[in-house]
Amino acid sequence: MGINMVFVYFIRCGQRRGAIKIGHASNVERRLLELQVGNPEKLHVLATIPIESKKQAHNIERWMHYRFKRLHIRGEWFRGSLKLKTVFTNLELAKNGVDYDDVCANKGKGYHMD
Repeated sequence: MGINMVFVYFIRCGQRRGAIKIGHASNVERRLLELQVGNPEKLHVLATIPIESKKQAHNIERWMHYRFKRLHIRGEWFRGSLKLKTVFTNLELAKNGVDYDDVCANKGKGYHMD
């Protein structure tokens, strides 16, 4: 990965179906700490997408906001849902070299996700 990598991130507030923030940052751990200061619930990084430029990261973030506009709460926060869970599952499968369509076609046989 490049030295100036930017990440689109998904951060969940609380457990299970807590609100999810979709944003971008060059240092996700630092951003998590900044957000945690003003939040009474524990925040968790669910997934990150490495992007090579800030402009691309911004565009992908905006696309994600548009894609999940029906789940929008306020600002960059969205209701946790199965639709967003599918995005994380796809990201994790891709990181492990597994094709999501192949998993669906085989009804998940032979694949295990935590």
